[in-house]
Amino acid sequence: MKRCLFKLVLFLVLGAIVNVAVAWGFAAWSAPANVESPEFTSRKIAEDEIEGVTRLRVFGHTRVHHGMFSQLIVDGTMGHVLATAWIVPGDNYSETRAGWPLRTLRCRNLAEIDMGGRMSITISANTANPIEGGIVLSPFPTGSPAQSWRALPYQPIWTGVVVNTILYAPLVWILTVSFLKMRRVIRRKRGLCVKCAYDLRGDFSAGCPECGWRRAEKDAQQTG
Repeated sequence: MKRCLFKLVLFLVLGAIVNVAVAWGFAAWSAPANVESPEFTSRKIAEDEIEGVTRLRVFGHTRVHHGMFSQLIVDGTMGHVLATAWIVPGDNYSETRAGWPLRTLRCRNLAEIDMGGRMSITISANTANPIEGGIVLSPFPTGSPAQSWRALPYQPIWTGVVVNTILYAPLVWILTVSFLKMRRVIRRKRGLCVKCAYDLRGDFSAGCPECGWRRAEKDAQQTG
């Protein structure tokens, strides 16, 4: 029972490690900035205060731009923001969410302000420490487009953490079991002990004198 519980915990931990590795891989290498059709939504919060959210999605990676504006001009046919006015100070940021099949980790760039559609700028106010919940991978030049900023996120999105880990754990188990079985087959074909690779020269009848593989079974048969 303890052995089974240990294996369960071990493979869940390995599944979590794979989960983080996959999320970091997508965060580091995929580029949501190249998405041609971003999803833009807006809602009026108060007088002269509009919340605008742009989502750019690629496989395994979502970039969310959140901005507060006093005015938005939207092209209804294209769904893109054509112009913005008077960015309202406050809750403005760009967020990376990475992972597959669900997003697992996230971080925010507090130096980037959403300008609508696929446009965004980096302001100088927060460039000294722009990333919240992540490790910076690329620089943030002041005043230049920052859609392509990259960072390794470490803030968990718990639904993705749990679901993805449960999915990855059995995959890790299957790969581990397959590897061990393949290694046993290769060792046996080479005449080695399947457990420690000691050279038995193809004679498996007496077991392995090095690690004791099958020796206990052989001794029990002789005693009986």
